[in-house]
Amino acid sequence: MILQALASGPALTNRVKHRLPLSVSLCLISACADRTEPAAASGRVVGEVFRDAPRISGGDDPEMAVLPGKSFRMGDLSGGAEEDEQPVRTVRMNRPIAIGRYEATVEEYGRFASLSGAARPNDKGWGGGGRPLMKVSWNGARAYAERLSGETGKTCRLPTEAEWEYAARAGIKTSYSRGNDIGHNRANCDGSGGAWDNKQTAPVGGFGAGPSGLRDMHGHVWEWLEDCSHNDRDAPANVRARTSGDCEYRVLRGGPWNDGPRPLRSANRGWSWPSYRFDVYGFQLVRELVSMAFSGASRQGASKPDNQRAAGKAEQLF
Repeated sequence: MILQALASGPALTNRVKHRLPLSVSLCLISACADRTEPAAASGRVVGEVFRDAPRISGGDDPEMAVLPGKSFRMGDLSGGAEEDEQPVRTVRMNRPIAIGRYEATVEEYGRFASLSGAARPNDKGWGGGGRPLMKVSWNGARAYAERLSGETGKTCRLPTEAEWEYAARAGIKTSYSRGNDIGHNRANCDGSGGAWDNKQTAPVGGFGAGPSGLRDMHGHVWEWLEDCSHNDRDAPANVRARTSGDCEYRVLRGGPWNDGPRPLRSANRGWSWPSYRFDVYGFQLVRELVSMAFSGASRQGASKPDNQRAAGKAEQLF
């Protein structure tokens, strides 16, 4: 039975599938557009890593990295693809984005749970705190993003599928962000040669940064995304989430700690029921930005040298 296989661990692969009707309807990306922060207020530049001010309820916002807006090739670029990883297409990133440098942690979600009455995260006695959150549903991840948006006045949300692959690839055309092999101890999965392989999660950030400066894009936990499941043949050439089609499922990317390297590939796609919670389900967030200094463009309140430095950082990314 598929649920028994999924619960057992290693059988959970890129073909994650469950079925359950959506029970929670929170702010969709299109509906949140009017809450996007104006450029003058954001003051962020490409290449910057930042945290917003501590929240009134306590604790810091997630640490974010600002990536440039560029076009990229999405889908299987290395051969041997699953059917839903084709065709390869060019996707336009029209503006920079700020995306979580790490996956959401047990500590971060624990504060949200205490305030909202949501189920507290279960770290299985593995040490909690700075480890990636697991056993969270898509509905729970959306509720966390919605609450964070309400507290900060800044739009925080799940990444779209195109945004996630863009950040994972960081301009690299190989199966993983650091080559066509997962490499030795470069990710938490079964077969990477690390101390945590197929045993449990590890503290976030322990496997080094990819070209984008982000950590743990491959392995650790599957990451919930905004998109409904779909066939890539129907995918648009922009980065918007696909919220029509088979919305009984939502997309997952990144692969888990208890499976081999193949599901960790940048192009690999999984999906699951939005109400399901497993030991390998987590997420990271995007924080909306409108415009920033990029490729020499000026921003209000920034000196010319500041803008030159920003453009220099942008040229070093991707």
